[in-house]
Amino acid sequence: MFILFASNTTILLNILILRTLIPHRVNRTIRSIRNSRHRKYSPWRAAGGRVGYFGICVQRGGGSFICNANATALAGILPAEDDPLNLVWVASTFKDAVVFPYLIIVAVIFAFVCFLILGTFPGWHEETSPDGSEQEVRPFPSRPVSQVALSLIFVASVFILVSVLWQHTASVAASTVAQDLGNGSVKSGVGTSAMILGWFGFGLLVVVTIGLLAMILSISLLTRLTDD
Repeated sequence: MFILFASNTTILLNILILRTLIPHRVNRTIRSIRNSRHRKYSPWRAAGGRVGYFGICVQRGGGSFICNANATALAGILPAEDDPLNLVWVASTFKDAVVFPYLIIVAVIFAFVCFLILGTFPGWHEETSPDGSEQEVRPFPSRPVSQVALSLIFVASVFILVSVLWQHTASVAASTVAQDLGNGSVKSGVGTSAMILGWFGFGLLVVVTIGLLAMILSISLLTRLTDD
């Protein structure tokens, strides 16, 4: 089998042709796993796995999950018949090369600091009017403090967008490649719950960003009108 790799740059086009020799025993293993789905008894037991930000979980024969952050230790726990295609190593490569949680961690820190700043905004309190009556007033928050909070939540939103979009696209691509290379013996997909949580979190940050921006613009407009 010949694989063509092309690298396009602004200067030249590099083309490398590599010849890969796939042992016949690998083909026989893939064929055996694929055909075992239609048999009542098979030497291959169905196993599933999940890749997260900080570890890999493998389910043996529909039982409980075995999780470990170290792929080598996880592969040592599994018998050879549970992972004949060495998919634990594939999952480890995917976790190390694609999964990148640090943008999300920084975004969570920025959002937390922003909410702490929002907690410093002045609240309602009673004041005595010139005619001697009590009335509840709420002063406007400081403009510099509001701008700092807006900047933090905006950066957090951008980080979440980049992280979720990047990992969603990369996960779909890696899932498709792994399934196609398995020649019908591997089924893979993207975690729906993780994607929903990621996009839902991004939507909440966008709502907070728009709310802070609207508040700052409204206060600026009211201040300008009262000064006039």
